[in-house]
Amino acid sequence: RFSSPPAIFRMPNTNLPMYYVYDSYRVPVSEWIQILRPNRPQTIRGTKADGCIIGLWLDSHHGHELVDGGFDGAYTYFASDGFTFGSSVANWRSMSRFSLERDFLFIPSVGPGYDDSKIRPWNRENQKPRTDGAYYDKMWQSAVAAQTEFVSITSYNEWGEGTQIEPAVPKTVDLEHALDEIFRAQLGLERSYESYEPHDPFFYLNRTAYWSAFFVEQDYA
Repeated sequence: RFSSPPAIFRMPNTNLPMYYVYDSYRVPVSEWIQILRPNRPQTIRGTKADGCIIGLWLDSHHGHELVDGGFDGAYTYFASDGFTFGSSVANWRSMSRFSLERDFLFIPSVGPGYDDSKIRPWNRENQKPRTDGAYYDKMWQSAVAAQTEFVSITSYNEWGEGTQIEPAVPKTVDLEHALDEIFRAQLGLERSYESYEPHDPFFYLNRTAYWSAFFVEQDYA
């Protein structure tokens, strides 16, 4: 029932829905093989559950593991350049070549910035300021240069990691009467989210429209 809504993206050549699997590396390759390789007792291939299955390429060796496990492609998820091997834009061209040689989809993930300090205070070193949209443009440029078939966006509304691109305006919330001071400090709630200003609330959606159109116009033949 989850593959039937019209909003689900389907591969043009097979009409199969595309599924992203987060933290796919936590499941052993030997187990993925049982459901993603054909001619296995528990395979989904050729059944109603079949799809274009995209796993997470976090560390360098995960590319080989995803191919061996029977995945159709890989995405990088994190919008922090340098946070992981996969999210480092300097690696995207080689990752794209690796995938092309194996008839495997590589889907780099772009984002407007990154700040998960409110939910992962230990990870502040991987914060990436938005720099008035320049960071988002840089990630898109790297994705286009990688010459891939698809690009994913992290994210539409993941405020916890500071990667949202949905329309937003500044707003002040009175937390003083809602939570005590110690609890507010533990959650990092005194720190505000990065504002879109001086741009309008639709700034990042408009940049997305621009780069999406530019990406579609590319001819890598």
